[in-house]
Amino acid sequence: MIREDFLQFIPVSDVTGAGLANSICNAMIEVGLDVKYLVSQGYDGASAMSGALRGAQAIVRESYPKALYVHCSSHCFNLALSDGCSVAEVRNCLGTIETTYNFFSFPKRQRVLVHEINKLVEKPKIEKLKDYVLPDGFRDTTP
Repeated sequence: MIREDFLQFIPVSDVTGAGLANSICNAMIEVGLDVKYLVSQGYDGASAMSGALRGAQAIVRESYPKALYVHCSSHCFNLALSDGCSVAEVRNCLGTIETTYNFFSFPKRQRVLVHEINKLVEKPKIEKLKDYVLPDGFRDTTP
């Protein structure tokens, strides 16, 4: 199981790949981590971090070859959203989703919505749909 924990903020004066790599490794050692067990690294796509020759990941990997670099998925997602938001349709869709979420985030509105949905749905149709969709081993046995 992968475990991620925030350790500390690190003041950094040398923002080259080598400086960042040294700062990261030294900080890990200072908190008692054995860096020889380092098996992965995840950073944003900035060249000082991800550069294949002189980025922090390359410098760390020289000393710890098992420390594979992966572009941080959160940063990838953020970049994709940023690019997508330049498209008006995507921006409008995300705005609608946010507005809908905010509207239904209040418990009273949630109860009203559930009540209205229950009024629209006829129970016999639900039972027929359950019988049709669910395989025999998955039938709901609750009354």
